[in-house]
Amino acid sequence: MKTRTKFASLFAFDALDEGVFEAEARTLVREHAFGGAIAGQAMVAAARTVSADRAVHSVHCHFLRAGDTTAPTKITVTSLRDGRSYSTRSVIAEQHGKPIFAMTAAFHVEEEGWEHQVAVMDAPDPETLQTLRERGEAAGGKGGEWLIKLAEAHPLDVRFETNLPRDGGTDTAMSFWFRCLEDLQGDEVLHAGVMLYVSDLMLLSTALRPHEYLPGGRRSDNASLDHAVWVHQQPRVDEWLRFEMDGPWSGRGRALAGGRIFNREGTLIATVVQEGMARLRPER
Repeated sequence: MKTRTKFASLFAFDALDEGVFEAEARTLVREHAFGGAIAGQAMVAAARTVSADRAVHSVHCHFLRAGDTTAPTKITVTSLRDGRSYSTRSVIAEQHGKPIFAMTAAFHVEEEGWEHQVAVMDAPDPETLQTLRERGEAAGGKGGEWLIKLAEAHPLDVRFETNLPRDGGTDTAMSFWFRCLEDLQGDEVLHAGVMLYVSDLMLLSTALRPHEYLPGGRRSDNASLDHAVWVHQQPRVDEWLRFEMDGPWSGRGRALAGGRIFNREGTLIATVVQEGMARLRPER
């Protein structure tokens, strides 16, 4: 029997009823629940309920409660509309009988129309950049250990152009190249699911760097609150994609971050916006 890859396992569900799925307890990121994982799962579940000629074009997510990586997740997909060109689904993910996540996902039949993009990518080739493991081994210490653990946690090749969150600095801009290291068997839904997974990876860090606070660090509590992704072109995550991001605002215990994902040719693949909790811990 062929062993499932990490991402294929993450996005594999048992069908309990029409539009109702269960995902086994699992995580790719240490012991804590990762928002990108449940977002990807919810979108993939929704995509399984629409016709194959409709690809995801937007998702709007709300993170309601912390996830439990030791418990299975019940995912309920409700059809809101199936029109001639668009389909819309509501998705609720539950654990222990309580909702932890809500999503509205929209799907669209491919059409011809006007085309332009104002964004222009200017970046070094990914092959010229160090892998996370290489950067970790060169850095040494706790920072290097963190990079190596990050490389081992995700079945991705991630290569930063800029300083990483733990490198310090106050610049809100950050960018990295990524590609999936697993064979997704040409499944377009899984490719979109992996991109959605990555879209939550270190995004909030950009809005915290001016204050020298790190996500999950000792001086702040941070979590995704809501997350939106607009998919302009169907991604191929087994080829290099570039995620450029920025954190333009923080205040009142929240922070805003956004980004754009390009393919290697410079085509804009997706736009991402996220607001997260950025709560200072009391000084002791």
